[in-house]
Amino acid sequence: MIKTLESKIIAEYQVDTDTFMIELHHHKFFNKTKFLELLDCCEKLIELYRIQKSKNYVEIAHSIIFLMQWVLLENVYHLSHDDLSHIKNYDSLLEEVDMSGVYNSFLNYSIDRIRIISTDIIV
Repeated sequence: MIKTLESKIIAEYQVDTDTFMIELHHHKFFNKTKFLELLDCCEKLIELYRIQKSKNYVEIAHSIIFLMQWVLLENVYHLSHDDLSHIKNYDSLLEEVDMSGVYNSFLNYSIDRIRIISTDIIV
């Protein structure tokens, strides 16, 4: 199931799972629908990692960092709260993330957050 989802992400969205930390707004082929579908795939990937208690921190990190990046891209795509409300932790991410838009600070925050999440996932 994980490999199927990763293949779907690579084939349909032209995003390699090894390079999730790209800035998607540089990719003109993305539209709102495709973007939301991709986020949904990432959410499913994270759930699968949790269920399997995967020890592959890199894959978990890539998925979570990517999933968190839509907070920065929200303004680019004019996504509303309703558009994203089905994604787990949307509200808590909005509350916790500094919305100043400083990309490096956000990535540092993401990495710290991944350490916390990974500790919770890996038993």
